[in-house]
Amino acid sequence: MLIIRDAQMEAFRLAALRPVEDRCVRLVREHWSALYAARSEADVRAELRHLFAVAPRWGFRSERELFRLANAACFLGLGFQRAPEAAWAVRILEDAGAAPGARLRALFARFDPEAGA
Repeated sequence: MLIIRDAQMEAFRLAALRPVEDRCVRLVREHWSALYAARSEADVRAELRHLFAVAPRWGFRSERELFRLANAACFLGLGFQRAPEAAWAVRILEDAGAAPGARLRALFARFDPEAGA
């Protein structure tokens, strides 16, 4: 019988996330450069890894969901999930009664009512 330990599963999960992480680092560098130019790639990558560690608890699992979540994080500020002033955003993202896409639309609707439509 094959036994896979938790540490091995975590290694598999991180390896699977690497392409998504790479795309999201490019997203930050290319589309959010005005806000994050001063941050190193290693710092941006560390923030994304922290975000992706909590994402499954919020129901964000697919590559598309993680990419959209990373984009929202750039809008709110990388590391927003740890900032007390962004607790309202975390509450929206934690709402298990709505699909991840609906939660992101609700989040953006707080800033642009047409974004939630």
